[in-house]
Amino acid sequence: VGQGLSVLVQTQTHNLLYDTGASWKQDKDTGNQILVPQLHRLGVQELNALLISHNDDDHSGGATSVLAQYPNTHLIGSLPADNPLWQQARYNSPCATGQNWTWDGVYFEILAPHPQDAVQYQLKDNDLSCVLRINGQNKWQILLAGDIEKTAEALLVQRHANKLPSTVIVAPHHGSKTSSTQALIDATQAKWVIYTQGYRNRFKHPHPDVVQRYQQAGAHALRSDATGGITLHFTAQGNLQIDTAR
Repeated sequence: VGQGLSVLVQTQTHNLLYDTGASWKQDKDTGNQILVPQLHRLGVQELNALLISHNDDDHSGGATSVLAQYPNTHLIGSLPADNPLWQQARYNSPCATGQNWTWDGVYFEILAPHPQDAVQYQLKDNDLSCVLRINGQNKWQILLAGDIEKTAEALLVQRHANKLPSTVIVAPHHGSKTSSTQALIDATQAKWVIYTQGYRNRFKHPHPDVVQRYQQAGAHALRSDATGGITLHFTAQGNLQIDTAR
């Protein structure tokens, strides 16, 4: 989705969309221009959950169009109370530590934010991102962490170090220098890191220091600006096949 994030997670009979990319113009956004057509192409008739990590446009900008197409989806989000998406969704709940569910033998768990963190630590939107861990029967794990930065990463490591080892991590905040601290990288021990950003983006994501840290930790890298869409196929045995759009 260019400079932004959107991840479709499919189990055998369920579909979850994590973030929806950006809005562009009044009537055009990543939702109606990219995501909904792609969901149709993949035969997704029911979207079981739409998880919006936080309020930034490059993560939530396409959500209105997705909800218009899938009005019965369950919206889970780390969003302000006055965000109009809450009113648009028929079913909704705030994102909070401890929420979990199992689909087709795949375990989903929300690791952050804690409901009291915003006040106690005066966290900004990025650090309130909804962190989702997906566990395929201990054969593989994926960590999706929105735009969390140093403060939220430190809390995550402090509270959930035993749940952070991951086969794949989507680099927090697109590989920004404000994120992917050494402590988080050490805790996740990821085999693969995915950087999601637009081609020649003005933020210069991912930052060279972040790229170097993951390299030194032994993580193989994928970049959406170089590969286009990235598809990960996990088998029940834990084998991984990677396909890219280019």
